[in-house]
Amino acid sequence: MKKLTFILFLSLIVVFVHKTMAQTDTVLVKTIKINLTKADGASGGDDWNDIADFSAGLSHTLKDSTGAPINYTFYNEDSWDGQSSTGGVPGGPYPDPVCLSYWALKEKKTADIEFRNLNNNSIYYLEFYGARDQTDVRVTKVVIKDSVSRFQAVGNTSEKAIFRNVHPTAGVIRASIEMDRDLSLADWAYLGAIVIREYSVSTGVNDLFMSEYSNLLSNFPNPFKQETSIKYKVPVAGSVSLNVYDARGKEVKTLIKGNQEPGEYCQNWDASGLSSGLYFLRMMVQPEGAVIPVVSVRKLVITE
Repeated sequence: MKKLTFILFLSLIVVFVHKTMAQTDTVLVKTIKINLTKADGASGGDDWNDIADFSAGLSHTLKDSTGAPINYTFYNEDSWDGQSSTGGVPGGPYPDPVCLSYWALKEKKTADIEFRNLNNNSIYYLEFYGARDQTDVRVTKVVIKDSVSRFQAVGNTSEKAIFRNVHPTAGVIRASIEMDRDLSLADWAYLGAIVIREYSVSTGVNDLFMSEYSNLLSNFPNPFKQETSIKYKVPVAGSVSLNVYDARGKEVKTLIKGNQEPGEYCQNWDASGLSSGLYFLRMMVQPEGAVIPVVSVRKLVITE
């Protein structure tokens, strides 16, 4: 009787997870636009946050693109070397008159900025823009955590630095900006605007998934007492994570975290120390250039 009850319980869990995987989606909560300008520079309008003071140590309370005040703040940790309300490139990757202004950094200098009081349960999509009406090569490099993105900041009408699915740490996303000395032929970096999009993400085991791929994960044996061999397929190149969650949705083990090329891989897992019961193995692949990741989930059963 106990065995039959346990089997029925597992069947209900599988159906429940399958349904919730199909229904899960990310929802855009708000957009925040930041115009890095000068005191006499043109305002971006009601949907932009105009920030003209580039002194070190200053915080600026932000509003969203509807003009509504929010609790988020822009913190400028370091002083910049210059700013201008003219000299940008009209028709650049962000709208006039915002594209006409910018802040500037000299070679060998890094400026750190932070976005504070963010929602830890959300993910964020960030875009960094800059343009200058000159002809030499000046590449701006932006770093968030372990990710790097760049844009050509001279004569720029299309490029931007992009960061997807960024999770705040204690409500903070920190970005470092500098001139890419390996790619630039001149000695300045420029940053003119930042656009941040916040997406809601639910928590719990039934909301861990953004898209469904059922044939990318397998393991043997399953059920297992202590050790199992996990085989997984990476469909596209990107950042790969392989994590184990208990039946309540709490992460209990990170098996893989890093960039991988398309292909088949094998990972052995020693689950000693965990109690018997139902667990979920989740693989998430964040392809370069995509907003929504590829996610595959498999149930694991640890026996006594």
